[in-house]
Amino acid sequence: MPKSYRPPWLPVIVGNSPDPYNPKSCNSLVKIFYTPIEAAIRWCGLIGHEADILRETGDDLFPNAAKFSHWPCLRANTEKIIDACRNGSLIFGNQGVTIKQTESWRITMVAPPYLTIMHTDLKEWMTKHYPDQKPAFLFDEVERTANAALNADGFISLQADHDALKVKLTTLEAEYSAIKNEYNALMNKVDGPNNDLKGREALNERSEKTYHNIIVALLDYIQGDFPGIEKHPKFKSEAQLIEAISIKYRGYGGLSKRNLEDKFGIAKNNFKEQSRS
Repeated sequence: MPKSYRPPWLPVIVGNSPDPYNPKSCNSLVKIFYTPIEAAIRWCGLIGHEADILRETGDDLFPNAAKFSHWPCLRANTEKIIDACRNGSLIFGNQGVTIKQTESWRITMVAPPYLTIMHTDLKEWMTKHYPDQKPAFLFDEVERTANAALNADGFISLQADHDALKVKLTTLEAEYSAIKNEYNALMNKVDGPNNDLKGREALNERSEKTYHNIIVALLDYIQGDFPGIEKHPKFKSEAQLIEAISIKYRGYGGLSKRNLEDKFGIAKNNFKEQSRS
């Protein structure tokens, strides 16, 4: 044999790191599909006796209870699987080909030796109906460890808690929606037209000019700038008027000394610009 020859089954060496065969990449117990008795054998942990059990069972749908009385779970688990197929909770097939379950297709139409259940369908069924059961041919080590403390009673309790929380969440969402609607209604009443852009711009340029003109007219009246009107006897200056107003109406919005000075000045300037135009 030439020295360069390498058998095809040897691991490929990349640099110094071999890529060996990984025995954990598959499970020797796993098949693509099972007959009910094959699934029950694995469920019970009797894979070491599979050949004897299958030989004794032959083409029968169920193992003989008398012959396997020392393994009562073998018959019981087979019956669970068959019952699930009969009642539509477990999908079955004919020699690995899944059958679309309708009224015209029933389990009795498949010969017992050819009745099969897909691996994935069996796992889904067991997860739903037997959550405390984690046989090694369906669940890996991580799945079994993570669920080791979960039994049937615990699962039912968790399911009940989940349903109760779901109902409570629905109630809270309804209450939140009602409170939100009430809040929006109250804000509409408080804000009125201010909820829209036009409302927020109610004091537009035209309205503001009107207010400025009123301020100027009142100041002119007090100063006696109207024909036939004498100056108010107590009015000495605009500054004194601002001081008197800010003191009398202290705490009222917009009537502070600084704001009055600003508004009076703006009003007079705007009025002059209108007069020139």
